[in-house]
Amino acid sequence: MVEPIEIPDSEFHNFDVSKSFENFQVGQVWALYSDEDCLPKYYCQIVKVISSPQFKLHIGWVSFCVLPNGVTGWKTKDMPICCGIFKVKKGNPDIYTSTDSFSHCMKAACGKRSTFEIFPEKGDVWALYKNWNHMMDCYDLENCDHHFG
Repeated sequence: MVEPIEIPDSEFHNFDVSKSFENFQVGQVWALYSDEDCLPKYYCQIVKVISSPQFKLHIGWVSFCVLPNGVTGWKTKDMPICCGIFKVKKGNPDIYTSTDSFSHCMKAACGKRSTFEIFPEKGDVWALYKNWNHMMDCYDLENCDHHFG
């Protein structure tokens, strides 16, 4: 009889430690969890941090800049784009009193004209959609499988 091979449980990074209030600083770019599949794929920039009497984060949402020529984008403009060149949207900041929606602080490189770049780096873990195609819309993400690499 063949003995079964024991496979250890997966280990996931616990982001809760880095989400403590004192780790939020003005200018940082943070990933926030999406409602579609609970993966971090929206970005914001911290505009203001108020620590007392009640903790508040003022954030500016980040939007994707125009795609380079020859790159196929999502079918709908409300689909999240997770890497590339971004800028902070104009308008009044949103206010958060909890860090529950925040995943982790991003390594965002400053670019030209108030933009910044977010791209995978060696050692990073990113979720990739299996069987992805550019004709998908937001509702397809709920049932889409992922590969983490």
